[in-house]
Amino acid sequence: MIRYWPVEFYYIFYNFFKSYIYNIGKKRREADKSKLIDLQNILYALREINIYARETYFFRKFKSNNYYQHLYQGLSAFFNKTPRIFTEFLLIIFFIIFIILNFDNVNHISFVNNNAIFFVVLIRFLPLISRINISLNTMRYAETSYNLIFSNKIIFKKKRSDNTGENKIKIDNCIAIKNICFSYDKEKIFNNYSFKFLRGKIYKITGKSGSGKSTLINLICGLLAPDQGEIEADGVNIKDNLNMWKLNIGIVPQNIYLFSGTIKDNIVFGEEEDLYNHERALDSIKQTGLSEKFNLNDTVTENALNISGGEKQRIAISRALYNERKILIFDEPTSALDTVSKNKIEELIIRLSQDRFIFVISHDNSFLSSKSEEIDLNKKKL
Repeated sequence: MIRYWPVEFYYIFYNFFKSYIYNIGKKRREADKSKLIDLQNILYALREINIYARETYFFRKFKSNNYYQHLYQGLSAFFNKTPRIFTEFLLIIFFIIFIILNFDNVNHISFVNNNAIFFVVLIRFLPLISRINISLNTMRYAETSYNLIFSNKIIFKKKRSDNTGENKIKIDNCIAIKNICFSYDKEKIFNNYSFKFLRGKIYKITGKSGSGKSTLINLICGLLAPDQGEIEADGVNIKDNLNMWKLNIGIVPQNIYLFSGTIKDNIVFGEEEDLYNHERALDSIKQTGLSEKFNLNDTVTENALNISGGEKQRIAISRALYNERKILIFDEPTSALDTVSKNKIEELIIRLSQDRFIFVISHDNSFLSSKSEEIDLNKKKL
């Protein structure tokens, strides 16, 4: 009966902790899911996160779920290894007691104490040395990644402290593109291209796939740098302070990123709570007409299944208005809208253009046809 006690110990240990271990597994699964969703969302909305300077919020959110995932993973590993370690420890104790009780000869006891037990401890100690070595190598391997994350964290803190709008690059009259050149590898997209954009006008950017529509927008946003040439805002080169330049830009992408939470959460988009302005949030949904159906505390479900295409557009526009952006960029705003919603968005864009710079990428020939200046990139000279 005695020889079966390790099995009985494992059985008692399992029954005593099984509900706790089950809950750990459940929490780890939820943390894994949240971490994966966070990572997908970051990649999905990378341009918006950069434009609105919300890196700190999404970094912290991912870090939190990553911490809990590894915490529960560590607890699981602890409970997996504890019975074996405890059993081995008891075996060593029983072995020592057995030797002491069965050897009257001091020399024998001395021999066992000085040699046999030493070898037992050494055998048990060698795997520990190996694990320490593996841990040190893992830390060395991850050191470069840690340094990169730590340096970016400092940048995020700086961007948050700068994100007050007080040092924003002023832009009252025009954005001038002067003789820019840009290539992807050896494929030339722009060659000495120049254009002047005036406030209060809508610019509809058209052209076939690969003509440079998204590239032009990314250059204006400061997400890409021209190989040659300059982009100026009222005579100031935007590259002199790209972070402050981006505080002018609001973007409404083709695939709008909404996360589970409230309408307010999706409009402030991770802004620090101490910077939140309730009146400005209310005003933003009134301007877009979103307040006719929703209030700020209404819920957006996972994958925004309770929000229509037109309502998603309005939330994204409200996000830009809340952040007081003078430059609004719409990427294929009618791609997922019916005729009624399309007309409402068109009316909204026209109304918002009165004191802003509006850029619209669209393949819809009828959209804003009489209210915008078309820039056909198929006709640019290379």
